Amino acid sequence: MKFYAKGNLTVWDKEFDKALCHFKNGIFETKEKRTIEKLMKSGYKYELLAEKVEDISLKVLTVAELKKLAKSKGIKGADKMNKAELLEVTR
Repeated sequence: MKFYAKGNLTVWDKEFDKALCHFKNGIFETKEKRTIEKLMKSGYKYELLAEKVEDISLKVLTVAELKKLAKSKGIKGADKMNKAELLEVTR
């Protein structure tokens, strides 16, 4: 998953008291589940790629992101589903 920030930035992981990641020229890429979830919860902009979603917990996605994911998987009626329904059909 690709994340975006301004410039060169180090994000600190308070839980482990070490650097979580380093943005270079505003971009950071990772496949590590914990890092993805932490950055998403922290509000960093990211590129949601359907083929990479299995690596993260779907619970951190917004309803809009879940609807987009459901559509990319060919699930019909996703526009009318709530978050619980979307979580169920996108697993």
